[in-house]
Amino acid sequence: MQKGLLFIILGLFIFQTAFSQDAIAKLKFEDAEEAYSKGDYATALSKLDDAEKILDKKNIPKILYLRIMAQSKQLATASSIDLEQIALLRSNCKTYLIDNEGNTSLEEKYRDVYKTLEGFKDYEPFDEMVKGAKAGNTKDMVKLAKIYRDALTNIPKATEWLLAAKHKEAAAIRMLGEVAERWDYENNIKPDYKKALTLYSEAYAKNDPLAMYLTGMMYYYGRKSMKDSIAKDTVLAADFFARSFAEGLKQAQAGDDEIINLMGNLYSTPAAKRMDHNESFNWYMKAAEKGNANAMSNLAYAYKSGSEGVPKNDEKAIYYYDMAIAHGGFWCMNMLASYYRNKETLNQKKALEWTAKAAEKGFFYAMSNLGDAYYYGNKGVDADYALALSWYTKAAKKGSTYAMNQLGDIYYSGWGVAKNYNTAKEWYLKAADRENTTGYLNLGYLYYTGIAFTQDLNVALNWFLKGAERNDSQCMIKCADIYLDLKQYDKAMESYAKPLEKGYSVALLGVGVMYYKGLGVKKDYEKAFGYILQAAQKNNVDAMQLVAKLYMDGDGVKKDKKIGAEWQAKYEVAKAKK
Repeated sequence: MQKGLLFIILGLFIFQTAFSQDAIAKLKFEDAEEAYSKGDYATALSKLDDAEKILDKKNIPKILYLRIMAQSKQLATASSIDLEQIALLRSNCKTYLIDNEGNTSLEEKYRDVYKTLEGFKDYEPFDEMVKGAKAGNTKDMVKLAKIYRDALTNIPKATEWLLAAKHKEAAAIRMLGEVAERWDYENNIKPDYKKALTLYSEAYAKNDPLAMYLTGMMYYYGRKSMKDSIAKDTVLAADFFARSFAEGLKQAQAGDDEIINLMGNLYSTPAAKRMDHNESFNWYMKAAEKGNANAMSNLAYAYKSGSEGVPKNDEKAIYYYDMAIAHGGFWCMNMLASYYRNKETLNQKKALEWTAKAAEKGFFYAMSNLGDAYYYGNKGVDADYALALSWYTKAAKKGSTYAMNQLGDIYYSGWGVAKNYNTAKEWYLKAADRENTTGYLNLGYLYYTGIAFTQDLNVALNWFLKGAERNDSQCMIKCADIYLDLKQYDKAMESYAKPLEKGYSVALLGVGVMYYKGLGVKKDYEKAFGYILQAAQKNNVDAMQLVAKLYMDGDGVKKDKKIGAEWQAKYEVAKAKK
């Protein structure tokens, strides 16, 4: 009797415990629903994890459905693409669709899950790659890092996988060198060329032919930034190109698609001095047949431009761009957008479609182009300042200095937003911090004009000089303008020199005025007329007016009021169009 009572009590305890667990799991699920409705997807997913742990059971339909919806929303609102999370989402979608096939009571949710899976179809080629990398396959780690670096511009994730693989893969060491050569705009990390060279040397010591090629490129062109520099050395570059070719030819026989594509590069890169279009095309074709997206992109460009020894063929160009995208070459979305923006193949609708797809993949060029489309109300869409501001801001956060300057211009002019000179300056400073010459130029203007802030020629000159040091002609011209204001005529003439060689009309006019007025040089009307006429012939409005005056007065040219009147008329027309 006592034994039977004990079993009854024990059964009641188990029942009550199970009931209690179910009740707590239900509350956790309700918490998850509430968090989801508020857009707090991380909390929703955490509460769903708690519910599954309490129930000690996975893939419960309603929990799995909410998990899929929360995952998809979280990924859609993330600032960068996470392939591991996408692979997990895709796996959950497949599980739900298999487990609930034919369940009519879940028909609507079943459709939602199917649409979610389709929405992430672009990432299907990476499912096995993610699986292999997570299981410790270092070759898959390197492949995954390459996708993060080249196709998704997510440098931190690429670096994370490369560091995990570097103990075993020379390719990982070399790719870390490639990362060191780049700006990581989003995380404000500047190129470190010496670090890159050190990593390349470590990789080519392990017979990596791509590291040899990249070292050759560094020495051939030289590298210079505010942080460090690598001196140009074409002799050393030639040696590395030769070593890359010999080692690459040997390794290409093993069928590595990256090395095969490298051989195509060696035959198509002028610096490598092996130019042979037929050879490069054949190597690219071999690499493309092995699924190399870079090679497919190279073939697409060859057919688009009629290079690499093949005739121009738009149909084949589009085919290979599509193939590259299907193999993870998402940068080709930008290429297709550019293709459809060309005059010969103009299709605004398709251009905008591919631009949007590229923007969704995180390419700031595409984000900036969308910003332009909505800001100026062209490229097939109506003007929408809110959308323009949104896309410019996304592009700027990704590191687009163009978008930073655009945002600065927007706040400076008050187009679509309240005018705010301080905010404009902040965006210009962000661009300047990335050594962008337009940023330097814009900051100089802020202090040169005195419209936004108190005029300060010294501060303005400092910014213009930064741009001039990077051979920006517009900054050089503004330096000359300030030197003229400061009556430092020798420096003004020196600053005009390079823009003058390039034929900039403003420089031609500036030097002409210096000879006309005798500023730092002996007054010479004939020389003045020559320079000013050249500027006028390049449609410089101010120069047109001066040419008219010179003809009227007969300064530096035979007096001719008829020709003077003609130039005055040209000036009036040009001025009206400005």
